[in-house]
Amino acid sequence: MAQIGLLTRVHTHARAIHSSRLPGQTDVRLSCHTCSPTPRFRNAALSLEPRSVRLCLCCSQEEERSAGTALASKFSQHINQSGKRRPLEHRAPTPMLPPTAVVAAQMDALQMNDWPDPDSGVRTAFLFSKPFECESMVAGRANPTVCHSWQGKEQWVTYQQFADALHGDPLDSLLNCDSWQPGELIFPSKRGENRAVQVVHVRAASRQQPPVMRAYTFSFCLERVDVGPYKGCWMTVGLRMGDYSV
Repeated sequence: MAQIGLLTRVHTHARAIHSSRLPGQTDVRLSCHTCSPTPRFRNAALSLEPRSVRLCLCCSQEEERSAGTALASKFSQHINQSGKRRPLEHRAPTPMLPPTAVVAAQMDALQMNDWPDPDSGVRTAFLFSKPFECESMVAGRANPTVCHSWQGKEQWVTYQQFADALHGDPLDSLLNCDSWQPGELIFPSKRGENRAVQVVHVRAASRQQPPVMRAYTFSFCLERVDVGPYKGCWMTVGLRMGDYSV
């Protein structure tokens, strides 16, 4: 609230387009030079008590929207110039994605693990991991609660167990890594036509102090689901440290 005597100083670009005086109250409608006069209550500056005024908010709101648009534009420009994949692209399994794209979707998400929310990358990796008994689902896809472990075992884990494993050594080097590059793809693998192995080379800072940039190699083990609501989707069933393409 501002004293009415300060109105011309605080909001010099506003002009009164209507006023009326009632017993004990002053009612004023203001419009900025940049805003068209609108019906009552469409602009923000309306009801006034004696010696006080509610200032027009339309310009400040417009400035906030403009600032948000400019920030989004700069972020989009950075993504385009750097050649990076947009963070929300390919964040769910689909039969349209080959093994290479499935791994890329997970690695891109893990590289920006905390965008737009903490552990968003881990959540994406969980969604691309083979759900428990997905072949026998009859009601369509649902948010998975249990998936195949990445530890190279026939083991099924909850999301929290999955997240704990990714935050532990050595898989935590994937989270917010400096860079990654795809290596050799083995498809089909020796285990069958619905299996594939994708190698990735990762550069990430070590956990020691002071941090040192180190190179890591991992092999994604993937399986194509051939029946059920995930039919045709390539899903991760394991992640091993080292190059298992040789």
